[in-house]
Formats: sequence, structure tokens, C-alpha cells
Amino acid sequence: AVSDKSGKKATAKAKAADETTAATEDKAAKAKHAKKDKAAKEEAYKKAAKEYAEQAAARADLDAATAVKSSTYDSSYVSSNQGYTRIKYTANLSTEMFIASIGEQARQICQEKNLYASVMIAQAIIESDSGNSGLAKAPYNNLFGIKGSYQGKSVTMSTQEDNGKGHLYTIDSAFRAYDTQADSLADYADLLRGDMGHYYNAWKENAATYEDAARALQGTYATSTVYADSICAVIEAYDLTRYDEALDFTITGKNADGEDLTMDDYAQLQANAVSFLGTPYVWGGTTPDGFDCSGFVQYLYKQTFGIELSRTTYTQQNEGEEVAFKDLQMGDLLFFAEGGSTEHVAMYLGDGFYIHAPEPGDSIKITDMESFTPTFAKRIIQTEAVA
Repeated sequence: AVSDKSGKKATAKAKAADETTAATEDKAAKAKHAKKDKAAKEEAYKKAAKEYAEQAAARADLDAATAVKSSTYDSSYVSSNQGYTRIKYTANLSTEMFIASIGEQARQICQEKNLYASVMIAQAIIESDSGNSGLAKAPYNNLFGIKGSYQGKSVTMSTQEDNGKGHLYTIDSAFRAYDTQADSLADYADLLRGDMGHYYNAWKENAATYEDAARALQGTYATSTVYADSICAVIEAYDLTRYDEALDFTITGKNADGEDLTMDDYAQLQANAVSFLGTPYVWGGTTPDGFDCSGFVQYLYKQTFGIELSRTTYTQQNEGEEVAFKDLQMGDLLFFAEGGSTEHVAMYLGDGFYIHAPEPGDSIKITDMESFTPTFAKRIIQTEAVA
């Protein structure tokens, strides 16, 4: 009996030793894996910063070759809008398209909140993979990876966290879910200007440059040791500082309620337009259930400004004032003619991109002007220069 008891005791001791060894090995494996993950993440940030820096250099070469500012279009317009040439900031069409879809919204929000729109857009590019991540797309529309819930809405996804000592571990976290990307942009600005002052040094009144604002977000918004460099590299590659200044014009006129139109309304036009990305083309469609090309722009102008456009492309082409492609502003209507007949209309977003309802079997999407070039443009919104 004594021998049996001793044997059981020895077995239990051996088992405990094995479990301790296994736990130690498991802990070591996890630590090794976390270290590897952290190194990979840091390498990804460094790679992005290098890539954007190279793109910025390429854009600088392009500027020198064309002798024009990168924030303007080629002045090749003479007598025909077919002479339009878009300045390409980089070879990354997806990112340029994403910037065009949120640029005016970011400009207006940051003008009101006294933040750097360049930093906001750069962070959105980095955090959402230019709007292509699962969290950034509908139905979540979270462009900045902000956790928690928004108006009671959230989605749970896996994410990596730093324990404060350089070790990463994976957990499931709740992220805010938004009805639209416009809500995400506005919530980001509210977060940075929050009462707690957590991002105090990223405010324009406390950050003399966008570089200072970017540095203020490193270690606060994100723990990456190259986060500020990545933000600055993206800003430089895509000349995002052009969004840090107010536009040199304002819109005029009144809405359906007799109230003066504002630049908030102007930015809302872009927000409303991109909120319908993916909506199916429906011949004769004039509602969010489905649009044709003229029904889409008619709906946007009615909902945003209270402006009543006529129903068809053939009549819409006679409204507003003609504008040269080199002078295009967000919201201008682009018309496509073939064989002497105007057959299609789209709305300009910026940087050589427009949004439209293309054709049956397709859905509302953004297209660049080289791929499908319009024939002429009309400006519906009345504007006046800002002194």
C-alpha cells in the first residue's frame, strides 16, 4: 500500500512537471509568435512609408517635367475638353479614388474642428487600406479602426494589442459601426477634439504643422513606432496638404426651405453620392432602390440642395453653365456624347474621378476620366469667389 501510494505520488509529480514544461514551452511559443507578429507589423509600416516616399519622389519628378503644381490639372485645355489630362499623384489608382471620395468631406469637417484634413485622410488610408478593409466597407463603414459602439451599433472582430512591453496578443474587440462613411469621418473628428484632451497636441492650434500633428498621434492613437512617418509619407505622396486650406469659393443660393446653402451642404453632396456606391443600375430608376444615370444626379441635387433638375440626360445637358475640364469642381455634371447625341451623365468628385450609374447589370461606382472620358461639363451649383 505504501509502495502504491508512493508510485501515485511520483506519477502525479511527473505529470505536474510535464504540465509545467508544456506551459513554459507554450508561453515561449506565444512570446516568439507575438514577437514575430510585431516585427512583421513594424516591417509593414516601414514598407508603406518607403513606398509612399518613393511615390512622392516620382510625383515630384512629374511636377518638374510638366512645370505645374501637383494640386492643379494640366493646362492643355484649348478649345475642346478632350484635351483634359489628369495629374497622377501615384500609380495607386485605388487610393487616389478613395481620396476623391472623401476629400471635400474631410476638408469641411476639419475646417470646422480645426484639425489637419491631410492627417485625417492619411490615417483613413492607412487604417482602412484605402477603404478596402472589411471593417471600412458597408455595413460597418469604420475608416479609422475606432473601437466601441456608435449610437448602439458595433461589430466584433479580431485585433492585435500591445501589452505595453512590446508584446502583441490577439483578442476579439468591438468596433464602432456606422451607417455611412460620412458618420465615420465626423466621429473621428469628434474623437480627436474630445473633452478629455487625449489628442490635444494634434489640434491645429497646438500643432504648427501636419508633421507635429502626426507625431502627436504616435503612441496615443497607434503604438507603432513608425506611425508618424507613415502618415507623413502618405501626405507627401498624395499632396494631401491641399485639403488643409479652405476652398477659394463658396456656394450661393437657397434650399427648398428658403435657407442659404452652405459649404456643409456642398460637402454633404459628396457624402450623399458615395453613400450609394454599389446601388444597382435600374433603367428609369430614381430612388435608392435603383438609379439610372440621370435619375441618380437628379436625386442627389434634390436631396442635398433642394434643386430640381429635369429628369433626362437630354434635358439636364441644357441646365447650368458650361465649364472647362481644367476648372472642374466637385459636384459638376459630366456629359458623354456619341454620334451627336448625349447619352450619359455623371457627377465629378475630384482629382479626375467621377461617380455615376453606368449601365444595366452594373451598379453605382467611381471611374477615372481616362478610362471613360466625358465630352463636356456643366456647373449647376452657383458659386462666388472668397475674397
